[in-house]
Amino acid sequence: MAFIKHKLSCPKCGGSDPVSLNDDGSAKCFSCETYFLNYNKATEGELVVEKEVNTPINPHGGDFVALTDRRISEATARKYGVKSILTSNGEIVQHIYPYYNKHEISATKTRYIRDKNFSVSGSFNGTGLFGEQLFQSGGKAITIVEGECDAMACYELMGSKWASVSIKRGASGAVKDIKESLEFLESFESIVICFDNDKQGMEASKKVAMLFQPSKAKIMSLPNGYKDANDMLKQNKHKEFIEAWWASKVYTPSGVINVSESRAEFFDREKKESVEYPWKGLNDKLYGLRAGELVTLTGGTGLGKSSVTRELEHWLIKETTDNVGVIALEEDWRRTVDGILSIEANARLYIDQVREQFTPEELDKFFDILYDGDNENRVWIHAHFGTNNIDEIFNKIRFMIIACDCKWVVVDHLHMLVSALSEGDERTDISITP
Repeated sequence: MAFIKHKLSCPKCGGSDPVSLNDDGSAKCFSCETYFLNYNKATEGELVVEKEVNTPINPHGGDFVALTDRRISEATARKYGVKSILTSNGEIVQHIYPYYNKHEISATKTRYIRDKNFSVSGSFNGTGLFGEQLFQSGGKAITIVEGECDAMACYELMGSKWASVSIKRGASGAVKDIKESLEFLESFESIVICFDNDKQGMEASKKVAMLFQPSKAKIMSLPNGYKDANDMLKQNKHKEFIEAWWASKVYTPSGVINVSESRAEFFDREKKESVEYPWKGLNDKLYGLRAGELVTLTGGTGLGKSSVTRELEHWLIKETTDNVGVIALEEDWRRTVDGILSIEANARLYIDQVREQFTPEELDKFFDILYDGDNENRVWIHAHFGTNNIDEIFNKIRFMIIACDCKWVVVDHLHMLVSALSEGDERTDISITP
């Protein structure tokens, strides 16, 4: 019986690629240690007999020789207990990697050189990482890699002085492997994770790093063009590997940054242009309006929040060349325009008797002063009085920003926006309004 397919998904543990299929239809998951008598039926959800693998350890003795295909010396192979099976003419056809349960070999992994397949004898249950038995707990640093040959390569690249181990089940089983050896690994002052330079390896690196105490785990980035540690050894890149090892970055979760590493980004940032308020006192306090910031006007009923809002609308339209959007939820769009023009005219144009005191030419002039010029399409006003659907309101805000290129959007007023969001406590609703 021999494996004919590899990197299949596991119907039991859900791993994406830990299963190898035998020529008789059975299969082995190297992540959850499950043996499937009929892999196809298992993937189809049918009842299938499963059992833990406990096959005899590989009976082949093998010899300690240099792994010439991997450029690993005989001394390193002997240290890690890796034997090879050779043909009569000296060609290496198999590597046999031992896995220890404390001081006894309880599993071996055999790699078949010609077809790049592998098999496992015994069981990984109770075993440590590959090479774990070689190094005492409590050292200064240990490097974790993906494969057995990578562990031996890393050991040689680092001058055969530093602890180097590999996971047992590949990137998909990395978390499980590390948890089983967590106490041993945590005893080291520093842990460097050097998984393969591919998507699976990088994702597994982050998951593994999260298992350790803060600031202990570092993720190593291999130089571009190199797949793994063994790849660098085969190309004699000792110096480059050591430099990358020392340059390993302490893992920090997404959204948490190291300030010293962000120094250049801190100083090299976009300058936010400020637009002054029409009132000196407010400018002294707030240093004007800035795009990307939210300004909220608050006050009791009847204190003039809407009047102040209209002053700001008029100011932004008159004093800048930016596009401005206005969403007034409690009034018709004509009333909104009347309010802005009233400030320009210094008269209450929203009252018929007052508006009638001006000629059509004068009114048209007020309109031209505010909206004419090189960009006639720079003021956009919400025209649906009484809208109370929150999704519709937010869609209009997005439209004004993206499609209408509005740099400033004024919403009046917040209470109606909150009412559209939910029917809960108003103070709570305001705090959760996007």
